[in-house]
Amino acid sequence: ATYPSSRTFVARMNEKATAIGMAHGKFVDPAGVSNDNVATPSDLFRLAQYLYSNRQFILRMTAGTASTRIYGEPAFSNLENFNVFADDPRFVGGKIGKTTGAGNTGLFIFEIPFGDTKRPIAVVLLDSANLHDDALILIRQATEFYSLNENAAQE
Repeated sequence: ATYPSSRTFVARMNEKATAIGMAHGKFVDPAGVSNDNVATPSDLFRLAQYLYSNRQFILRMTAGTASTRIYGEPAFSNLENFNVFADDPRFVGGKIGKTTGAGNTGLFIFEIPFGDTKRPIAVVLLDSANLHDDALILIRQATEFYSLNENAAQE
């Protein structure tokens, strides 16, 4: 088997980012550790929309709810899921990260019940002092907002 070079892989990442509407996103390394990798909250929201609508298996892997043996025995047997919401049943998937440029970052997707349906809610955090608490605050605010609007529509 042959694999693309890092340069080719990053070029494909940038092509895909453009194709899914990440207008300001730019990647320079495949691991995402360089401060020269750039994405706005709007870009990350577009990524969340794309993953939720088209690549849920990736989200399931990040939530720890997908089989880790999709391609056979794992090469590394001691990997852990560091996602801060892996135990939350509303959590669909996402990622955490930390760079000197963006600080603690998180992109989380939850399915929140509203009435008899569930709505996907994406949370994008950059330079967060506490990813878990900040995300829960935003989820609570979104839940209250939708609940108020739902109640007003019913009146």
